[in-house]
Parts: sequence; C-alpha cells; structure tokens
Amino acid sequence: MEGGSEREGHASLVRELKAVLGTPPGALVLAVGGGGLLAGTVAGLLEVGWQHVPIIAMETHGAHCFNAAIKAGKVVTLPDITSAPPAEMPLLMFSLTAAHHSVHLLTGSCACLFITISPTSLVAKCLGAKTVAARALECTRVCEIHSEVVEDAEAVSAVQQFLDDERMLVEPACGAALAAIYSGLLRRLQAEGCLPPSLTSVVVIVCGGNNINSQELQALKTQLGQV
Repeated sequence: MEGGSEREGHASLVRELKAVLGTPPGALVLAVGGGGLLAGTVAGLLEVGWQHVPIIAMETHGAHCFNAAIKAGKVVTLPDITSAPPAEMPLLMFSLTAAHHSVHLLTGSCACLFITISPTSLVAKCLGAKTVAARALECTRVCEIHSEVVEDAEAVSAVQQFLDDERMLVEPACGAALAAIYSGLLRRLQAEGCLPPSLTSVVVIVCGGNNINSQELQALKTQLGQV
C-alpha cells in the first residue's frame, strides 16, 4: 500500500510511541506485506528524529517480496505467494525486553495497543503481495533496515506463544513479527553485531486480528505438525 492516508496512519503510531516512551527504543520490529506499514513507520521515525532506530522487517518464506527486492536491488515480483505474508493492518504494538508490563491504548489515526516491558503455504494468502511498494525499498536508503524471513511454522508457533503470554490472538500471517522474538532471531542479530548487545527496549508492531479464531489456529498447527 502506498496511499497517503495509510502512511499517515502508520506514521501516527510513531508519534504516539514517542509520547509514551519518551526516548527511542533500541530496535523496532514489524511485518512487511505490500510495504505500506514499513513506509509509514519510516516516515514517522524521520518526523520525530528517530531515524537511527534499527528496523527489523519480517516476512514469511514464500511471501518475501521485500527481501527479494533488497537482494535484487530493485522491485521484483514473486511468481506466486506460497506462504501468508503479514497483514498491513496495525492493531497491536508492544515494547519487549524482560520484566513487567504496562499497557497503553494509542488513540491516533490507527488504534493500537502498546505494551511496555521494562528492561532488566499454509496460512491464508488473502493479505499477500507479490511485489513490494517501491517506497518501501526506498526506505532502506534512509534507515537501517534488516530484512529477515521466517517459515510459516515459526510464525504460527509465535502466534500461539503470544496468545499464551499476552492472552491476545493475532492472525498467523502476522506472526512473522512475533517470530523475531520467540524464535531467537533478535538474539542472533545481536550476536552477529547487527544490533547492540544490550537493548533498552524493543518495540514490536503486531498487526491483524480479525481473520483468526482458536479453531483456525488449531487447524493450522495440525497442518504444520505442531499438535
């Protein structure tokens, strides 16, 4: 998505995030479908002067149009979507590190839930994009963006773990962002020197919660052999 209203809505998340946190997080994790959420978030980061915050852009294998574009150095079109990419509908946002939780309802252009934790293809294809927006690729020139790809099984497992931890059920297509935390990917990036060894906080934008219920999640887990 490249519409101005969508970008403004996504950018408003960052403005409200600054109002809640005050200081920039150590990293920001989000899922990439068509690229609208990424482009809007980058616009928000630039607006509030947080362009130095590293972004971890997550996709599922088989719907990795952004990752493919970065590797090719230009916008490319996947031959087909064989996985479920993340939704471009931000619904939940939480900051993750270690100890206690505080919950904030964000009330800007895109309603979100922001949870702060202080420091110490088998899924639906309907939200997919074979080609990422050109604007999303341009974001790599102004911000530090790490493009990462996970399997469907990791995304679905992350959805279940998030449900167990936070009592919130989100779509499997959006579990890619959560998988950055639950799969250990974030720790790997720290070990590889892509992220600082110590992070004060990590903000994860979790999107999409309409097209999922407990029965559908169980069916997906069965298909993936996670029963």
